Amino acid sequence: MPTAAQHYNTIAQLPLELFAEIGSFLRLHDLCRATCVSRRWRAAFIAASRLCDQIAVVLHEDCKHRWMDVLTVLLDRNAGRPLKLELWWASTAMMDMSTLAPIYDLVALHMPHTRSLSLANPKFWEAPQLFTTPAPMLETLKLTHSWGTSPTLPLNLFSGRAPRLHTVHLYGINLPTADNDGLQRSRALTTVRSLTLHTNFVDIGNGLVCGVRQHLPSLETLTLSTCRGYKVTAAGSCELPVSLRITVADCSFSLDRLLAWFPRMRAVSYSLIAVEYPTAVLTARHAIRAIAESARAETSFHLLWTPSSSTLPCFKASAQVPRLTVLVNGRVVLTDATLHVLQKALNVSSLERLIPFITNLVIPFDLWTCFARSESALRPDIDVTLLLDAGFAAILGNEPYCPQPLHTLHLARTEGGNGRGPWVLPATRLQLFITQAVTPGSLKSVTLHGIVLVHDEPGVLASVGVEIRSAPDLESPHVDVWTGDMKTDEAMTI
Repeated sequence: MPTAAQHYNTIAQLPLELFAEIGSFLRLHDLCRATCVSRRWRAAFIAASRLCDQIAVVLHEDCKHRWMDVLTVLLDRNAGRPLKLELWWASTAMMDMSTLAPIYDLVALHMPHTRSLSLANPKFWEAPQLFTTPAPMLETLKLTHSWGTSPTLPLNLFSGRAPRLHTVHLYGINLPTADNDGLQRSRALTTVRSLTLHTNFVDIGNGLVCGVRQHLPSLETLTLSTCRGYKVTAAGSCELPVSLRITVADCSFSLDRLLAWFPRMRAVSYSLIAVEYPTAVLTARHAIRAIAESARAETSFHLLWTPSSSTLPCFKASAQVPRLTVLVNGRVVLTDATLHVLQKALNVSSLERLIPFITNLVIPFDLWTCFARSESALRPDIDVTLLLDAGFAAILGNEPYCPQPLHTLHLARTEGGNGRGPWVLPATRLQLFITQAVTPGSLKSVTLHGIVLVHDEPGVLASVGVEIRSAPDLESPHVDVWTGDMKTDEAMTI
């Protein structure tokens, strides 16, 4: 104890300038905790020179007595620079406004220089000062409401002054109500080019579509996600040339009517994360058939393993199953599809028209039989990449294939094999696969990505007559997350 007391007294005698210098090296989370130790530490660390341009905080009710102190320190550290602010309330359902109002007032003071604002579970309908404050620098707005009745954005959002706002994410929150004559428009939303809207407890229906048509004349991308379904019943039309991204639901009986509302849509893509097997197969076949019918020139067709497109709680159980994303000429047309669904969807009828246009094909090895057994031969100039799982060497060449005229062949590890050393492929297995799956004389080269060829039998590949190359692992493409909340594991908790 005497040693501890002496140690404390020594720290207390340090000059404030040294405290401030120490504070400039602390992590943001540790800096805020240190400000709560004493008034002296608080004064010193507030004077620290560190600047904060990105602030992400999870607020718990049992620490509400510290909210204002910590947020004041953080926002002071911003010093009026362009700000990215994320605040997540664990729950505000039973919280009175006397606790929340000071927080809203503080955030409202910084709205003039806020570039990105993300709020989860705010009772913003009781905080007009926050959402009526002009936001001249705001570019991205994300609002999440996960309990009770879905609230509606105010018509006079930011007093109509958010000229840079281009991206809006609304989870469990409605657009301003559309009036019958379409004259009252939310001016703050007129510049929005990308809207993501998720509903928890209600269907996506006519009101949403009418709201989009009335309030978002500059919209280019519309992402719709629902735990319920789509019930667009009335006839109508939205002439915006948007790209639609839709999370399919099992009760999407009026999905065709939803698409009919957008006669000028540039493209449509589907997520299958919330849908059961039969509907998923039908949707996948519909998407692939639409691709085939529109194919007119050389086409790249990629089926890639990607992370789940959604982090919303209602989809997390489905997200545990590995998912595939279908990209055509670099554009996502289908995501969150399981391997089993695509094995059923990629039948002869859906591939017959598409195959003659494919010049670049990237697929999991398990789907190769869908193409190798097709009645239509692949193009002679096609470049094929097969994504392999661990243990692939034992099954390579085990199944009979219809030989295809491949030009180049890539064998690559799926993501997850990286970092554990190269995989080994016996030359006899590679020779067997080439003999069974490739038309003799067509193949020019084989490239192995992250895979080492072992010559278990000398000269076994001489009869194949192709060049064997080695290359690093393929990089997985980035696929945008359609819906999701703030990443709380990256945030500070108070």
